Amino acid sequence: MTLHVPLTEETKESINKALLTKMPKGGTLINTAREEVVHEAELLEVLKERPDFCYLADVAPKNIEAIKELVGDKFGKRVVFTKKKMGAQTTEAKSQAEADRRHAIKAMENLNAYDATLHASCDFTLKNFDI
Repeated sequence: MTLHVPLTEETKESINKALLTKMPKGGTLINTAREEVVHEAELLEVLKERPDFCYLADVAPKNIEAIKELVGDKFGKRVVFTKKKMGAQTTEAKSQAEADRRHAIKAMENLNAYDATLHASCDFTLKNFDI
């Protein structure tokens, strides 16, 4: 599941234990929204209770040390934080996002051109992307 929501009073800490525990086994939460939309204490509880659950974010939470201690040698595998913000907040980021989008489209076109049967079985089409 990926998060792409603005931070508002309504979304602050809205991603909580009740929602996270509904994710399927082996589920991964990818947070490209603001860190505050995820309830950090409850995220820690879910990581503790569900060794199958993974979390990726573009900003490390304030409780990163507690998370590192909890997941131990699985840090970097179950829990990953990127070195730079993935969300398109700046003009530079928006420009990079547009370039990434163009590359993704080209990759899909190349996949479809490479093997027509791949298109039939996987349906790599632009309809799956918000462009």
